[in-house]
Amino acid sequence: MIDSSSGKIILLYGLNEDREIFFNSLKEGKVKRNNIVIPKGARLQNYMIDSYNLELSDFLRRMVNELRENYLWQDFLNKWFMRIPKKMSQLPLWPDFLYHLFLNDKNRLEQIYQGTTLVGCYGGSYYSDFILKKNEKLFIYFDLHVMRGCKIGIDIARTNPNVFIYFSIDELNMQSVLNRKRGDSGLNATNRELRYIYRHWQELKEKVHFFMGEEEVPAPWIAGEYKKLWEDYQPKSWHATKRNFQESKINDQSMFKGCQQMSTVILNNQYSQPLKVLWNYVCQCWQSLVEKPYLFKESMQLPVNWVAREQQQVVENLQLKSWHGIKRNLQAHQTTNQPMFKEQEKVVNEYLKDHREQQSPRSFIEIRQQAIISTPSNQSIKERGSVTHKQLEK
Repeated sequence: MIDSSSGKIILLYGLNEDREIFFNSLKEGKVKRNNIVIPKGARLQNYMIDSYNLELSDFLRRMVNELRENYLWQDFLNKWFMRIPKKMSQLPLWPDFLYHLFLNDKNRLEQIYQGTTLVGCYGGSYYSDFILKKNEKLFIYFDLHVMRGCKIGIDIARTNPNVFIYFSIDELNMQSVLNRKRGDSGLNATNRELRYIYRHWQELKEKVHFFMGEEEVPAPWIAGEYKKLWEDYQPKSWHATKRNFQESKINDQSMFKGCQQMSTVILNNQYSQPLKVLWNYVCQCWQSLVEKPYLFKESMQLPVNWVAREQQQVVENLQLKSWHGIKRNLQAHQTTNQPMFKEQEKVVNEYLKDHREQQSPRSFIEIRQQAIISTPSNQSIKERGSVTHKQLEK
């Protein structure tokens, strides 16, 4: 997995046979990339995200053999990460893999396996380590997470600066990739992976290298005989994004008022823990560009620690970055209220100046925050008038 010359971590993608042929060419030094050196004793499994999916499948199967009962299985799905064996935690990219399992709700095992039932609970000649998928009368092995797990490998390349993807597209049928028809599971998975890379190409264009045989080639949507085909392809997710954008423009004022109301509720509840997380989401609704830094730190042992530190960071930033952002958006969205906004701020500053000694640092900040966030709309100004010292006292 680690290139011995550069120290970079390489993940191989493509159809199974293509990957095997390409890997052997890498080992033999036939691939036209001078900075790649694969150790002679290296195995293909060490260069595929499949290894992580299979380890997770084996882990789930072993746990089911211990659990036996459905209620124990459902409880385990919410706490599975607390029982990770040491072997899994020692995998080179396991911290990254685990991070992305929790980052996206679609990747969470409790979500993926929601509604599943242990087949063994029905009795009969069933294997105890099988599950029955919701609303289906088919035996499903522990591979429901594999499709998401393959995309996690791509997400790791997006967020970890040392991870690169080599994608072999020798025998890949581009017509099949773009028509989204279901077929062979291996082919379907590879098709999805390539479409996923295409959707995130701006983040991955320096991290993903495509190969035909032993030669590196441009991405199929950049050059080649299928470029026009890719230009005509429009992912369904893009249509949804466009609709959401249009709806957000239409409902901008109602969302803005909702954010004001939510902010007041959070303040009045003294930053209760569930509302802190919700407030972080509300703040993000107003950001035109959401940054996605690589957050994982080696010192974090469990995802529980990561969640706790993440929430703590949110709270620490709450009184700084978020409030300034809200104020800027208030000014941007209520341009007709600029004189009134400045008047409100003037009243707040005067009040705080007179009462600074009576307030603790925390209440001092909270009063200012609530006043800024509560700037009234044009209609409410007409109905209630401006905020006064008396209202601030309340």
